[in-house]
Formats: sequence, structure tokens, C-alpha cells
Amino acid sequence: MNNTNNFESFLEKRNDILDGQAYQLLRLLTCPEIEQTETLSEFLWDMAFIGPLLETAESLLQKAGFSTCYPYYGENEIPCIHTSLCQHPNCPFLTDSHMDFPKTSTKKQNGGQKE
Repeated sequence: MNNTNNFESFLEKRNDILDGQAYQLLRLLTCPEIEQTETLSEFLWDMAFIGPLLETAESLLQKAGFSTCYPYYGENEIPCIHTSLCQHPNCPFLTDSHMDFPKTSTKKQNGGQKE
């Protein structure tokens, strides 16, 4: 499996986890009477809430000096690992083998989600 396929799998798994945790936070914020283990069908999954919540959390953490990992594809389908924005010291893709790819400056698109 090449690095692109590995990144795609990593992106999907990582963003599924982040999206799920953000959804749980939104549920808890809107329903103070429920326990964490209860299900709540009235609160629908909506990326219009989840994406901005994650982007805001990432921005706050970065401003406080924390490294974050919210993988994405940027302009022209460039993975974050090939941009100057990927600075997480524990990124599994930032190895010597990636040094032959040019790092470009790009902006996030679609709240970390591939189109």
C-alpha cells in the first residue's frame, strides 16, 4: 500500500473519531439531563455544526501552542502532509520518505473532509 492509500485510510479513521466526539459534545451541550451512555435521537448528525466546532477547537488549541491533527485534503487534492501546515511532531506521515514531496502552502477545504 502506498503512502496515498495509507493517508486516505488514516484521514477517514481519524476524522470519523473526531466527528463522533464532536457530535457527542454537541449532544451533551444541548441536553443537560441525559447521561453520557443514553442515546438521543432528536439531535441529528449535522456537519454544519460538527465541522465548525472542530475547526474552532483546532484554532483555539493552536493559538495556545498545542499541535493538532485534523487531517484534510486542501486545494488540488493535496493532503495536509504535503503542506507547510502539517507541523504535528507525532504525525505518522512526517518521515524522511516524505521529504521528496514539495511542501506547499494551501488552505483547508471542507472542514477536513475530502470532497
